[in-house]
Amino acid sequence: TIPNATILKIAAERDIRIEDDMPKAILSNGEGVTTKICEYLNKSEKDEKLVDTKLLNSLNDIMGEDAHFENIKVQQVKIGDDYKWEIFLTENGNRYELSKMGSGLKTIIIMLVNLYICEKKKKKPCIYLFEELENNLHPALQRRLFEFLYNYAIENDLVIFLTTHSHVAINSFYAKEKAQIYHVEKNDHISSVKVVKNFFDKSQILDDLDVKASDLFQANGIVWVEGPSDRIYIKKWLELFAPELQENVHYQFVYYGGRLLSHYTVDETPALINILLTNRNSAIVMDSDKRNSRAKINETKIRIENEFKEKRLFSWITKGKEIENYLSSQVLNEKFYINLPQIGRYELFLDYIKEQYPNFQNHKVEFANDIIEKFTQEALNILDLKEKIKELSKCIKKWNKL
Repeated sequence: TIPNATILKIAAERDIRIEDDMPKAILSNGEGVTTKICEYLNKSEKDEKLVDTKLLNSLNDIMGEDAHFENIKVQQVKIGDDYKWEIFLTENGNRYELSKMGSGLKTIIIMLVNLYICEKKKKKPCIYLFEELENNLHPALQRRLFEFLYNYAIENDLVIFLTTHSHVAINSFYAKEKAQIYHVEKNDHISSVKVVKNFFDKSQILDDLDVKASDLFQANGIVWVEGPSDRIYIKKWLELFAPELQENVHYQFVYYGGRLLSHYTVDETPALINILLTNRNSAIVMDSDKRNSRAKINETKIRIENEFKEKRLFSWITKGKEIENYLSSQVLNEKFYINLPQIGRYELFLDYIKEQYPNFQNHKVEFANDIIEKFTQEALNILDLKEKIKELSKCIKKWNKL
């Protein structure tokens, strides 16, 4: 609980309008925002940098590739016989009236005004109540907005309540350590509130919203790997190279299980299972299984690689025999207090590690979990590993429009 807290609210129905120069409080529907921004930009006792620097920079961060505004101004426009105040944004040297721009953009500005200006006026702690911020925002913009809001709340120790009907919001906050989702249900005119504790609870919300798996594609993208130990290594390498990417938020792993790969395709082949029907954003990692430089990669893997390339999808056939050939001897030596040379490109890992880990074949997952704690940035400097992890992280960021 926060005693004597001030409540700041943004209503689901909101707008930023042309206003006269009479002093106004900012209301939950957006009334007063134009006047307040005008006040901060034009009165000497106010800090204009809250608007023309801080607010504008945050607006551009949230907008991402959708727009970039060079400045924000408030000027008088003639309405009949009167002059009133209007907010103008400049993009690519062109000036645009905010009143003629999208309501999603206005929502972001209203939110930032509440965070940067309204909060500064209050001597008491604030609790924020924001209703359906996702209205008129496309999914990628929603994700950037919610990510900004979460980080801002953590950095400034704020309490923010959001109401939403957006599966994007639910997915954005589900895995956040300091966020809690509540499922509000109404049955027989009685409302009840349930704490969402697990994936099943989250799925029930999506069912209530009538969101289908086909609407979501479940994850923003899928990385297909042979088995669970591959997932452990690749996830850790991605964390080292691009720590902002989170499993089950930005991507998800699916196992194809070795020889079962021959039953998959990304083409319209009736006899095979189309990977893209599971998720249109797909990447795949395959062991080369080559025992020497002259050995050939099998036909299934060549076919899959070619199909992925034709669709401009990411595919990765290991440069060494298998995924374990990317493991650094430095990591292994630190873990087992030994002095092994770097594993050969085509060497069988089972033979390489047999003295230190004789049961490797039956404990590949346990082994992987044991050694990843020793991984550092140096662990990426093996064969083409850093190059491939860089390409994969770029691919995942593209799926998520990061």
